Amino acid sequence: MFSPDTERVIPRPRIKFASLILQTLFVVLFILVLVWVIFEPDRFRQIGNVENFILYIFLAFFILTALVGLVNRWNQQRMWKIFAEEMGFQVEQKNRFTTPVIKGTYRGHPVTIKASVERQGRNQIHYTNFMVQLNNPHRSTFTIKKRRLTHLKREPTGDGEIDRKLTIKISSDRLLQQILKSHRLRQGLLELGERARTRDLFFNGKTLHYKERGQITDLEYMRAVIGYMIEMTKLIERMEQIGM
Repeated sequence: MFSPDTERVIPRPRIKFASLILQTLFVVLFILVLVWVIFEPDRFRQIGNVENFILYIFLAFFILTALVGLVNRWNQQRMWKIFAEEMGFQVEQKNRFTTPVIKGTYRGHPVTIKASVERQGRNQIHYTNFMVQLNNPHRSTFTIKKRRLTHLKREPTGDGEIDRKLTIKISSDRLLQQILKSHRLRQGLLELGERARTRDLFFNGKTLHYKERGQITDLEYMRAVIGYMIEMTKLIERMEQIGM
């Protein structure tokens, strides 16, 4: 049995079925062609123009890839506008082909949600960025990332589960202790972006910034992320007020 999401601070994001179906169709097509080439090479060689056949396969690949990208972008635009309307935020969009930027105020703090694209080699990686601005800046800074094999230099927190899953660099041990002392904040750190390949939570003293790989369109998940970040922001501000 699966544990109910009501026990979670951050719900698991829903799977994008439209994108998944298109990707599955391409994989099935690729496997069928590969099986044909391997098990019936004579019949494959009988094709009048093998070069054209291979070209068509690559063309189908690029068309399906572009179609998946268009579906994801269209769905992101649609869902983000719904999210902005529900939350009472404003939407800024340069043109109909760009992903909108969401801005507003939630529980007394300025909030911004925007997409970004980074190039890694020949690939373009999509990210979703959540930013909450503090009303009273804090002197501390931190970076919390999903632990990777490349993270050789780590600073153990003393929390075994946190240390297994996350890499934390923080300028204030007191701030870290207060975050881990709160059940909701600690649990949220573990649940943020569980299915994402990369996820990073940054704090530069003025802005709390959460960055997750992928084009997020799950409204429940987005609301939970913003709510969680507001909770952490308020804790940081309280600590600054009492001089911790």
